[in-house]
Amino acid sequence: MTNTSKPRIGVIGTGGIGGFYGLMLQNSGLDVRFLVRSGQEELRRDGMSLRSESLGDIQHQVQVCSQVEELDGCDWILVSTKTTGNAEVARLLNRLPNPAVKVVLLQNGYGNEEQMRALVPAQMSLFAGLCFIQVRRTAPGQIWHQGGGAINIGYHSGAASAEQGAALAAELAELFAAAKVPSEVTDAELARWQKLVWNVPYNGLSVVLDANTSSMMDNPSCLALITDLMQEVVDAAATCGYVLPEKLMPAMLKSTRQMDNYYPSMHGDYTGGKTLELQAIYRAPLQAARTAGGDMPKVAMLLQQLEFIQARSELAISHEKPC
Repeated sequence: MTNTSKPRIGVIGTGGIGGFYGLMLQNSGLDVRFLVRSGQEELRRDGMSLRSESLGDIQHQVQVCSQVEELDGCDWILVSTKTTGNAEVARLLNRLPNPAVKVVLLQNGYGNEEQMRALVPAQMSLFAGLCFIQVRRTAPGQIWHQGGGAINIGYHSGAASAEQGAALAAELAELFAAAKVPSEVTDAELARWQKLVWNVPYNGLSVVLDANTSSMMDNPSCLALITDLMQEVVDAAATCGYVLPEKLMPAMLKSTRQMDNYYPSMHGDYTGGKTLELQAIYRAPLQAARTAGGDMPKVAMLLQQLEFIQARSELAISHEKPC
């Protein structure tokens, strides 16, 4: 990196993703600030801890912020909240005194940067951050890392040119590498399609089937459906101008077999009564594929099932509320 001063990092969202990457960066010696909505008292008292067989156990006291203005002066802001809350995140980012900050969306799905671009100042630089990791928050400030951790970073838009943006993405990749997090710079759109190849089948099917990755992979019929869904995403990406590597699907299937009874994030959202990320993970890529002249019929069918499940869940919650 050309700048010898250590950058300051802000993190919005202290679930499994934000907690993991923020804590790894702090563990490497960086100044990291966490904007926390709930569990502030526990974090201030007990700090944040990471439990991981591959990385070891890590524990630090952390800087807990209750207002987004406390992130002013941060060079990078990592956003790891669900895409369903991006409008609220944009309102927070617009409150920063200095909007010329670099924002990385560590989120699943497609079209996230386009959505955010329309809601934040033009001088705010947006980056896509695609995380290939199995991690979850088990309690406030407690992160359980089951495996993975690599992150692909791509510049989307902002005050920087495409060349300057790529250089900035490389600087962030260096910070992650120094924190023992494998990272590489890639095209933002290409990276999002790559992650969708995994997210589309496993997230949705985990909810529809109430199943973890091991049980899905062990069933021949389910494995065939997973493969079909993956291929539809690969074909849709090609229709949209993004040719994915031939080895991507086999590599993802192989790595998923090595996961130990992992429940994807959407399953946790469903069991926790949260809104599912159907727009980012299903509707947006479906629309992109259809606009380009393609389609994903099995993905569309999976979306229809998830929409039914979401509507049923919302109806049940509404009936539980007192009149």
